[in-house]
Amino acid sequence: MRDMIGREFQVGDYVAKAMYGTDLRIKRVTKITANGVYLGRAKNPLTYPRCVLIVSDVKGIEVRE
Repeated sequence: MRDMIGREFQVGDYVAKAMYGTDLRIKRVTKITANGVYLGRAKNPLTYPRCVLIVSDVKGIEVRE
């Protein structure tokens, strides 16, 4: 599975995901299966993985959990 610019997801990646219209969240990929990509403690996979952006390799991003 790939993000919006075609990069493959890997466990441990951080992704930016729009939530509730104007809220942007940074989440960690915790599991990848044949059925989908899971973020954080989610029990359901991403519905639209092509609508998130992997930001793990972007300089200057500080992620606090």
